[in-house]
Amino acid sequence: MAREIEEQAGAYSPRAAAVAALAAVRRGAKLGRALERAVRSKFGRRNATFAEELVKNVVRHKTFLDYQLERAATKSLRKVPAAVLDIMRVGAAELLFMNTPAYAAVDQAVAAAKASRYAGLAPFVNGLLRRVASWEAPALPDGDDVARLAVAYSHPEWLVRRWLERLGRVEGEELLRANNAPAPLNVYVNPARTSRDELAARLSAEGCAVTDGPFGSLAVALGDTGLVELDAFREGLFVVLDPASSLGPRALAPPAGATVWDLCAGAGGKAVQLAWAVGPGGEVVAVDNNGRKLKACAAAATRLGLENIDVRKADILKDELPRADYVFLDVPCTNLGVIRRKPDVKWRVREGDVAAAAATQEAMLTRAVDMLAPGGTVVYNVCSLEPEENERVVENVTARTSAELVPCRGDEFGDVCDGPYLRTWPHRHGCNGGFAATLRRRR
Repeated sequence: MAREIEEQAGAYSPRAAAVAALAAVRRGAKLGRALERAVRSKFGRRNATFAEELVKNVVRHKTFLDYQLERAATKSLRKVPAAVLDIMRVGAAELLFMNTPAYAAVDQAVAAAKASRYAGLAPFVNGLLRRVASWEAPALPDGDDVARLAVAYSHPEWLVRRWLERLGRVEGEELLRANNAPAPLNVYVNPARTSRDELAARLSAEGCAVTDGPFGSLAVALGDTGLVELDAFREGLFVVLDPASSLGPRALAPPAGATVWDLCAGAGGKAVQLAWAVGPGGEVVAVDNNGRKLKACAAAATRLGLENIDVRKADILKDELPRADYVFLDVPCTNLGVIRRKPDVKWRVREGDVAAAAATQEAMLTRAVDMLAPGGTVVYNVCSLEPEENERVVENVTARTSAELVPCRGDEFGDVCDGPYLRTWPHRHGCNGGFAATLRRRR
């Protein structure tokens, strides 16, 4: 299959695209943007899927791959140009994670090295990858749990240490393993246009494999047709959403006809759910300071036939906000709960970023509480696992404002309730890690 894909792709092959995307990530681009520019815009679905799998396997397993390459190298990899190291990482990922025949993985890596400005290193690449291919099994370093697991699951040591301290050795490893498992595509039905069963039948008819996902979602494995080419997508029958992202809007539970302010609306995944909840007689005011994301939010509303979403560009920390009874606040965060969907997050976030994010989040939640009418409700939503960004922000804000914490509704959310909070974990719930708290302003 690998050779067949290579032959179909022409001069700019999927492997060349993968190396180009990795170079962009190395220079600071986010993974999604790098894949869009170097891969998705260049190939049809078959070749793009192969190239994207190459890139994600390298990013997910970078520390593990580098450890194996160092073991096989005859000289320090610090002396190897970054472009050649990316070529070797792609080759090693094929050998260790993608079941590519050894001759194909090695030959293609050598060819890529010869085509680069570092053609003289092609014999080095050949010898190194042949040694990796000859091993019965890769190895891990000796040492304590943190160092060993950081290599085994390719997470930074500071993050491994945090999670082992909080969860213990066994569950901490389960979380690391879950983060490296590819996430399914989850969708939710547009209730204004079809039913869940009818959507599942439509998607199956278009060549998708459809199964039940967590929290009422459908897990969809695409066939030969890309997502946006599906008739069901074009007709606005569903929205793509991680199951964890469905819980915050459910916790707010605005009644039909209500007005809800979605203060960090982004591309509109939560705004759409809130619009379904309030119905055509209600309104969702989707606010964000990023015009590109608001255009995506407006486009989603149009595709889904939602006329009750009002898109507004504003900075919630600077601009005047009106009184409101219902506010949804999905704050910017470290995204350490979404590593399985965005594996580059674990390499972009530094330990000090957690406290920095929490300071901004506290300011935003304080602003949201200030805007509430007496008796009004705000849901604070975060895609992070870290206490500093989650319960500590809530504790600090409730300690010095007129807001009080509303307990999680155990009858509705079950084991997703963690005391008074909503909390999801990738290894426990099969979705992104996230956190939500409901606050009410005292009358």
